[in-house]
Amino acid sequence: MQSVPDDDRFNGPDDAQRVRPLRAEIPVSAPWPPGRFAPVTVGEALARRWWLILLATIMAAVAGVAIGVSRPPVFTSEAELNAGSLDAQAQAIPGYVEASQTLAEAYARIVQTTKIQAPVARDIGQTPDYVSSHLTAANIPNNPVFRIDGTGSSAVDARSIVLAATREIVNYAHSQTTPPDAGGALSEYMKQSVQASQLASRVGQLRVRFGPSPTRAQQAQLSGLEERAASAQLQANASQQLYIAAITNTTDAGTLVVLTPAGAATSNRKQTAEIAGFGGAVVGCVIGSGLAVALAARRRRRLLRAT
Repeated sequence: MQSVPDDDRFNGPDDAQRVRPLRAEIPVSAPWPPGRFAPVTVGEALARRWWLILLATIMAAVAGVAIGVSRPPVFTSEAELNAGSLDAQAQAIPGYVEASQTLAEAYARIVQTTKIQAPVARDIGQTPDYVSSHLTAANIPNNPVFRIDGTGSSAVDARSIVLAATREIVNYAHSQTTPPDAGGALSEYMKQSVQASQLASRVGQLRVRFGPSPTRAQQAQLSGLEERAASAQLQANASQQLYIAAITNTTDAGTLVVLTPAGAATSNRKQTAEIAGFGGAVVGCVIGSGLAVALAARRRRRLLRAT
Protein backbone atom coordinates (compact mmCIF):
# COMPACT_ATOMS: atom_id res chain seq x y z
CA MET A 1 0.00 0.00 0.00
CA GLN A 2 1.35 3.34 -1.05
CA SER A 3 1.98 5.76 1.79
CA VAL A 4 0.81 9.39 1.83
CA PRO A 5 3.48 12.06 2.37
CA ASP A 6 3.36 13.78 5.70
CA ASP A 7 2.75 17.19 4.10
CA ASP A 8 -0.46 15.96 2.34
CA ARG A 9 -1.99 14.19 5.29
CA PHE A 10 -5.23 15.47 6.91
CA ASN A 11 -4.55 15.42 10.60
CA GLY A 12 -8.01 16.18 11.99
CA PRO A 13 -10.03 19.30 12.94
CA ASP A 14 -6.99 21.48 13.38
CA ASP A 15 -6.02 21.06 9.76
CA ALA A 16 -9.60 21.84 8.63
CA GLN A 17 -9.63 25.11 10.53
CA ARG A 18 -6.32 25.99 8.93
CA VAL A 19 -7.51 25.30 5.34
CA ARG A 20 -10.92 27.02 5.36
CA PRO A 21 -9.63 30.60 5.64
CA LEU A 22 -7.37 30.02 2.65
CA ARG A 23 -10.36 29.10 0.50
CA ALA A 24 -12.37 32.06 1.79
CA GLU A 25 -9.68 34.57 0.77
CA ILE A 26 -10.06 33.75 -2.95
CA PRO A 27 -12.41 36.42 -4.49
CA VAL A 28 -15.41 35.02 -6.32
CA SER A 29 -15.73 37.91 -8.78
CA ALA A 30 -14.81 41.60 -9.10
CA PRO A 31 -16.94 44.10 -11.04
CA TRP A 32 -13.86 46.05 -12.18
CA PRO A 33 -10.27 46.47 -11.11
CA PRO A 34 -10.12 49.08 -8.34
CA GLY A 35 -9.20 52.61 -9.49
CA ARG A 36 -9.50 51.88 -13.21
CA PHE A 37 -13.20 51.55 -14.04
CA ALA A 38 -14.68 52.96 -10.83
CA PRO A 39 -17.17 55.85 -11.38
CA VAL A 40 -15.60 59.33 -11.24
CA THR A 41 -17.39 62.00 -9.24
CA VAL A 42 -18.03 65.48 -10.65
CA GLY A 43 -15.48 66.96 -8.27
CA GLU A 44 -12.81 64.47 -9.38
CA ALA A 45 -13.58 65.13 -13.05
CA LEU A 46 -13.23 68.90 -12.52
CA ALA A 47 -10.03 68.50 -10.53
CA ARG A 48 -8.41 66.23 -13.15
CA ARG A 49 -9.16 68.64 -15.99
CA TRP A 50 -8.81 71.99 -14.24
CA TRP A 51 -6.65 73.19 -17.11
CA LEU A 52 -9.57 72.71 -19.53
CA ILE A 53 -11.86 74.83 -17.34
CA LEU A 54 -9.23 77.55 -17.02
CA LEU A 55 -8.58 77.57 -20.77
CA ALA A 56 -12.29 77.81 -21.61
CA THR A 57 -12.78 80.60 -19.05
CA ILE A 58 -9.88 82.67 -20.40
CA MET A 59 -10.90 82.22 -24.04
CA ALA A 60 -14.54 83.14 -23.35
CA ALA A 61 -13.53 86.17 -21.24
CA VAL A 62 -11.24 87.45 -24.01
CA ALA A 63 -14.03 86.95 -26.54
CA GLY A 64 -16.46 88.84 -24.28
CA VAL A 65 -14.08 91.77 -23.89
CA ALA A 66 -13.55 91.87 -27.66
CA ILE A 67 -17.30 91.95 -28.25
CA GLY A 68 -17.77 94.69 -25.64
CA VAL A 69 -15.02 96.84 -27.12
CA SER A 70 -16.37 96.41 -30.65
CA ARG A 71 -19.82 97.71 -29.70
CA PRO A 72 -20.49 101.40 -30.44
CA PRO A 73 -19.98 103.41 -27.23
CA VAL A 74 -22.63 105.62 -25.64
CA PHE A 75 -21.44 109.00 -24.40
CA THR A 76 -23.10 110.76 -21.44
CA SER A 77 -22.95 114.38 -20.31
CA GLU A 78 -24.72 116.05 -17.39
CA ALA A 79 -25.43 119.41 -15.82
CA GLU A 80 -26.69 120.38 -12.35
CA LEU A 81 -28.99 123.31 -11.65
CA ASN A 82 -30.29 124.84 -8.44
CA ALA A 83 -33.87 126.05 -8.13
CA GLY A 84 -34.06 129.34 -6.31
CA SER A 85 -31.53 131.65 -4.76
CA LEU A 86 -28.23 130.54 -3.27
CA ASP A 87 -28.32 133.47 -0.87
CA ALA A 88 -28.11 132.32 2.76
CA GLN A 89 -30.59 134.95 3.94
CA ALA A 90 -33.18 133.80 1.42
CA GLN A 91 -32.72 130.15 2.41
CA ALA A 92 -33.24 131.08 6.05
CA ILE A 93 -36.78 132.26 5.29
CA PRO A 94 -39.32 129.74 6.65
CA GLY A 95 -40.70 127.59 3.83
CA TYR A 96 -38.22 128.82 1.23
CA VAL A 97 -36.06 125.67 1.15
CA GLU A 98 -39.08 123.36 0.97
CA ALA A 99 -40.53 125.43 -1.86
CA SER A 100 -37.18 125.28 -3.71
CA GLN A 101 -37.10 121.48 -3.41
CA THR A 102 -40.59 121.19 -4.84
CA LEU A 103 -39.67 123.63 -7.57
CA ALA A 104 -36.61 121.57 -8.53
CA GLU A 105 -38.79 118.49 -8.88
CA ALA A 106 -41.21 120.41 -11.08
CA TYR A 107 -38.43 121.78 -13.29
CA ALA A 108 -37.04 118.25 -13.76
CA ARG A 109 -40.44 117.09 -15.00
CA ILE A 110 -40.77 120.06 -17.34
CA VAL A 111 -37.43 119.21 -19.00
CA GLN A 112 -38.97 115.95 -20.18
CA THR A 113 -41.99 117.61 -21.82
CA THR A 114 -42.42 119.18 -25.25
CA LYS A 115 -42.12 122.66 -23.71
CA ILE A 116 -38.37 122.04 -23.49
CA GLN A 117 -37.77 119.13 -25.86
CA ALA A 118 -39.28 120.86 -28.90
CA PRO A 119 -36.98 123.93 -28.77
CA VAL A 120 -34.02 121.68 -27.90
CA ALA A 121 -34.70 119.63 -31.03
CA ARG A 122 -34.67 122.82 -33.11
CA ASP A 123 -31.45 123.99 -31.47
CA ILE A 124 -29.48 120.81 -32.20
CA GLY A 125 -31.13 119.96 -35.52
CA GLN A 126 -32.76 116.72 -34.40
CA THR A 127 -36.28 115.37 -34.15
CA PRO A 128 -38.36 115.57 -30.94
CA ASP A 129 -38.32 111.76 -30.75
CA TYR A 130 -34.52 111.79 -30.75
CA VAL A 131 -34.45 114.34 -27.95
CA SER A 132 -37.04 112.40 -25.97
CA SER A 133 -34.93 109.23 -26.09
CA HIS A 134 -31.60 110.96 -25.32
CA LEU A 135 -32.56 113.58 -22.72
CA THR A 136 -33.57 112.91 -19.09
CA ALA A 137 -33.79 114.94 -15.91
CA ALA A 138 -34.28 114.07 -12.24
CA ASN A 139 -34.24 115.98 -9.00
CA ILE A 140 -31.99 115.03 -6.10
CA PRO A 141 -34.23 113.97 -3.17
CA ASN A 142 -34.56 116.52 -0.36
CA ASN A 143 -32.47 119.00 -2.31
CA PRO A 144 -33.25 122.05 -4.49
CA VAL A 145 -30.87 120.67 -7.13
CA PHE A 146 -31.84 118.70 -10.21
CA ARG A 147 -29.70 117.04 -12.87
CA ILE A 148 -30.02 117.04 -16.66
CA ASP A 149 -28.47 114.04 -18.46
CA GLY A 150 -27.92 113.66 -22.19
CA THR A 151 -26.62 110.75 -24.23
CA GLY A 152 -25.31 110.46 -27.77
CA SER A 153 -23.19 108.43 -30.13
CA SER A 154 -20.39 110.98 -29.74
CA ALA A 155 -19.12 113.25 -27.00
CA VAL A 156 -20.18 116.31 -29.00
CA ASP A 157 -23.76 115.05 -29.43
CA ALA A 158 -24.15 114.25 -25.73
CA ARG A 159 -22.80 117.62 -24.59
CA SER A 160 -24.77 119.64 -27.15
CA ILE A 161 -28.13 118.23 -26.07
CA VAL A 162 -27.41 119.02 -22.40
CA LEU A 163 -26.24 122.54 -23.22
CA ALA A 164 -29.40 123.19 -25.25
CA ALA A 165 -31.67 121.77 -22.54
CA THR A 166 -29.93 123.85 -19.87
CA ARG A 167 -30.36 127.01 -21.91
CA GLU A 168 -34.03 126.33 -22.63
CA ILE A 169 -35.02 125.46 -19.05
CA VAL A 170 -33.25 128.57 -17.72
CA ASN A 171 -35.09 130.75 -20.25
CA TYR A 172 -38.35 129.05 -19.34
CA ALA A 173 -37.73 129.68 -15.63
CA HIS A 174 -37.04 133.36 -16.27
CA SER A 175 -40.26 133.68 -18.26
CA GLN A 176 -42.20 132.30 -15.31
CA THR A 177 -40.68 134.42 -12.55
CA THR A 178 -41.44 138.11 -13.09
CA PRO A 179 -41.56 139.51 -9.52
CA PRO A 180 -45.01 141.02 -8.75
CA ASP A 181 -46.19 142.80 -5.64
CA ALA A 182 -47.05 140.75 -2.55
CA GLY A 183 -50.81 140.92 -3.04
CA GLY A 184 -50.62 139.95 -6.69
CA ALA A 185 -48.16 137.13 -5.90
CA LEU A 186 -50.49 135.65 -3.29
CA SER A 187 -53.48 135.85 -5.62
CA GLU A 188 -51.52 134.22 -8.44
CA TYR A 189 -50.25 131.51 -6.09
CA MET A 190 -53.79 130.64 -4.94
CA LYS A 191 -55.09 130.53 -8.51
CA GLN A 192 -52.23 128.37 -9.78
CA SER A 193 -52.51 126.00 -6.81
CA VAL A 194 -56.21 125.40 -7.46
CA GLN A 195 -55.58 124.81 -11.16
CA ALA A 196 -52.71 122.40 -10.46
CA SER A 197 -54.83 120.46 -7.98
CA GLN A 198 -57.71 120.17 -10.45
CA LEU A 199 -55.45 118.97 -13.26
CA ALA A 200 -53.78 116.41 -10.99
CA SER A 201 -57.23 115.11 -9.99
CA ARG A 202 -58.23 114.78 -13.66
CA VAL A 203 -55.03 112.86 -14.39
CA GLY A 204 -55.86 110.40 -11.62
CA GLN A 205 -59.41 109.96 -12.92
CA LEU A 206 -58.19 109.28 -16.47
CA ARG A 207 -55.69 106.69 -15.22
CA VAL A 208 -58.45 104.83 -13.42
CA ARG A 209 -60.80 105.07 -16.42
CA PHE A 210 -58.23 103.94 -19.01
CA GLY A 211 -56.84 101.12 -16.88
CA PRO A 212 -53.33 99.61 -17.04
CA SER A 213 -53.38 99.18 -20.85
CA PRO A 214 -54.71 102.35 -22.52
CA THR A 215 -55.01 102.63 -26.28
CA ARG A 216 -52.69 104.86 -28.26
CA ALA A 217 -55.29 107.64 -28.40
CA GLN A 218 -55.97 107.34 -24.68
CA GLN A 219 -52.24 107.42 -23.90
CA ALA A 220 -51.83 110.56 -26.00
CA GLN A 221 -54.71 112.20 -24.13
CA LEU A 222 -53.25 111.16 -20.78
CA SER A 223 -49.76 112.39 -21.69
CA GLY A 224 -51.10 115.77 -22.78
CA LEU A 225 -53.00 116.19 -19.53
CA GLU A 226 -49.98 115.10 -17.47
CA GLU A 227 -47.89 117.73 -19.22
CA ARG A 228 -50.47 120.41 -18.43
CA ALA A 229 -50.59 119.27 -14.80
CA ALA A 230 -46.79 119.39 -14.49
CA SER A 231 -46.71 122.87 -16.00
CA ALA A 232 -49.44 124.10 -13.67
CA GLN A 233 -47.66 122.66 -10.65
CA LEU A 234 -44.45 124.36 -11.71
CA GLN A 235 -46.22 127.69 -12.03
CA ALA A 236 -47.81 127.21 -8.62
CA ASN A 237 -44.45 126.45 -7.02
CA ALA A 238 -42.87 129.44 -8.74
CA SER A 239 -45.73 131.65 -7.55
CA GLN A 240 -45.16 130.42 -4.01
CA GLN A 241 -41.50 131.44 -4.18
CA LEU A 242 -42.41 134.78 -5.75
CA TYR A 243 -44.82 135.48 -2.92
CA ILE A 244 -42.11 134.67 -0.39
CA ALA A 245 -39.73 136.89 -2.33
CA ALA A 246 -42.24 139.75 -2.43
CA ILE A 247 -42.80 139.80 1.29
CA THR A 248 -39.07 139.42 2.08
CA ASN A 249 -37.61 141.61 -0.69
CA THR A 250 -35.80 138.66 -2.31
CA THR A 251 -35.37 139.45 -5.98
CA ASP A 252 -34.13 136.15 -7.48
CA ALA A 253 -36.62 133.62 -6.12
CA GLY A 254 -37.82 131.01 -8.58
CA THR A 255 -34.85 131.47 -10.89
CA LEU A 256 -32.41 128.74 -11.87
CA VAL A 257 -28.70 128.80 -11.10
CA VAL A 258 -26.42 126.56 -13.14
CA LEU A 259 -24.18 124.87 -10.60
CA THR A 260 -22.32 122.55 -12.96
CA PRO A 261 -22.57 123.24 -16.70
CA ALA A 262 -22.44 120.40 -19.21
CA GLY A 263 -18.89 119.12 -19.21
CA ALA A 264 -16.95 116.71 -21.38
CA ALA A 265 -18.97 113.58 -22.07
CA THR A 266 -17.78 110.22 -20.80
CA SER A 267 -17.97 106.92 -22.65
CA ASN A 268 -19.37 103.62 -21.38
CA ARG A 269 -16.90 101.56 -23.45
CA LYS A 270 -14.84 100.43 -20.45
CA GLN A 271 -17.90 99.46 -18.43
CA THR A 272 -19.38 97.58 -21.38
CA ALA A 273 -16.13 95.67 -21.92
CA GLU A 274 -15.90 94.75 -18.23
CA ILE A 275 -19.48 93.46 -18.13
CA ALA A 276 -19.05 91.50 -21.35
CA GLY A 277 -15.75 90.04 -20.15
CA PHE A 278 -17.25 88.93 -16.84
CA GLY A 279 -20.23 87.37 -18.60
CA GLY A 280 -17.90 85.57 -21.01
CA ALA A 281 -15.82 84.23 -18.12
CA VAL A 282 -18.91 82.80 -16.43
CA VAL A 283 -20.08 81.16 -19.65
CA GLY A 284 -16.60 79.78 -20.32
CA CYS A 285 -16.36 78.33 -16.82
CA VAL A 286 -19.69 76.55 -17.26
CA ILE A 287 -18.71 75.21 -20.69
CA GLY A 288 -15.30 74.04 -19.45
CA SER A 289 -16.85 72.28 -16.47
CA GLY A 290 -19.35 70.53 -18.71
CA LEU A 291 -16.59 69.39 -21.07
CA ALA A 292 -14.50 68.07 -18.17
CA VAL A 293 -17.38 65.97 -16.83
CA ALA A 294 -18.32 64.75 -20.32
CA LEU A 295 -14.74 63.68 -21.10
CA ALA A 296 -14.46 61.80 -17.81
CA ALA A 297 -17.71 59.91 -18.53
CA ARG A 298 -16.58 59.15 -22.08
CA ARG A 299 -13.25 57.72 -20.90
CA ARG A 300 -14.95 55.40 -18.43
CA ARG A 301 -17.36 54.10 -21.10
CA ARG A 302 -14.45 53.36 -23.45
CA LEU A 303 -12.59 51.44 -20.76
CA LEU A 304 -15.66 49.38 -19.92
CA ARG A 305 -16.18 48.49 -23.59
CA ALA A 306 -12.51 47.51 -23.89
CA THR A 307 -12.95 44.86 -21.19
